Amino acid sequence: MTLCHLTLREWLDQRNAAENFAQFYSDFLNNEQGLVASFPRNSFCRQSSQISNVSDSEVFDKESPSRRSSESSKDDSQTGDNVQHLDIVIDIFQQLLNGLNYIHSRGIVHHDIKPSNIFVSLSHHDSKISIQLGDFGLACPLQSSHVGVGFGTPLYAAPEQLAGQCDPKSDIYSLGIILLELLVPFSTDMERAETIKQVRRGEFPTDLDRDFTGLLKNLLHIQPTRRPGMQDLVEAVNRIRINRDRVISELRRSLSLREEEISCLRTQIDEQQRVQLETEEERTLMEQHTTRTLIVKEQELIFMSMEMQNKEIQLRSKDMELRSKDEEIKKLKEMLRSYQEKEEKAQQKPRPQDAGDC
Repeated sequence: MTLCHLTLREWLDQRNAAENFAQFYSDFLNNEQGLVASFPRNSFCRQSSQISNVSDSEVFDKESPSRRSSESSKDDSQTGDNVQHLDIVIDIFQQLLNGLNYIHSRGIVHHDIKPSNIFVSLSHHDSKISIQLGDFGLACPLQSSHVGVGFGTPLYAAPEQLAGQCDPKSDIYSLGIILLELLVPFSTDMERAETIKQVRRGEFPTDLDRDFTGLLKNLLHIQPTRRPGMQDLVEAVNRIRINRDRVISELRRSLSLREEEISCLRTQIDEQQRVQLETEEERTLMEQHTTRTLIVKEQELIFMSMEMQNKEIQLRSKDMELRSKDEEIKKLKEMLRSYQEKEEKAQQKPRPQDAGDC
């Protein structure tokens, strides 16, 4: 059972208008304050099952009641709290891959994949986003090629499709334009149309993540035969997700180790403060040393806490500036590199005021 279906166009417009992407995702997944019900009423409601497994997917036509169900998604990235922008993008894109793979496996080429023909719903039982393909008015039997009159929506149709050729890889091209819209928060329709035209000419936004830029270039290759197949796409998206998770995991581990080090040092400082010194001079010197060390370590703790909070906001919330989504992973990598360099320097050169190991 799912809540109201919305077109991806409506969903993206609402997301792009939101001041905070993370809050929008969280509110949508939790259906807070009737967010789903607040969308335009040209959207429609119906029952359906979620599509997410690589081997299964679901498609339906606006004018046909037939549907195919599959198991619910096992992806844990869609939760009401701590929603990450790129995780939502990857999950939606993977579901689109599943749907496209399914219709191609049934001998169908869609030929009109665009946001207004993609439907977003919220599963009632697990509050996860479900994506479905619809409107098969331009669909044709799967075949290597077919010559006819140009058809499709110009912004989303592949060049060969606009030239009147029918090719399964045309759907892959359209999927690339959809991925671009998922990644980039366009402020206006004019900006969106102009950016898509530039991308179709091979001019990609400079602030996109390198992995996604590479994927987009493959999806939008002018030669259909150079575009990736479905299995290659699945593997490419999985690599992006794995690389992202690995960087996040390594950064969190590094931050955790630093916190443990600071905690251990603070314990040592507390113990030293309780030690009875034999002379007043020794006591004074020790207190001064302890105070200086505590101040330094407290500053490190504050800095690390601020860094960790900042990274958590970047990882689990939408990028506070609409144009800096790709900086999320870059900053994490830079932070990890910085920590590693500090650790290497610390191993090469002992600290003059080191209070001792734990």
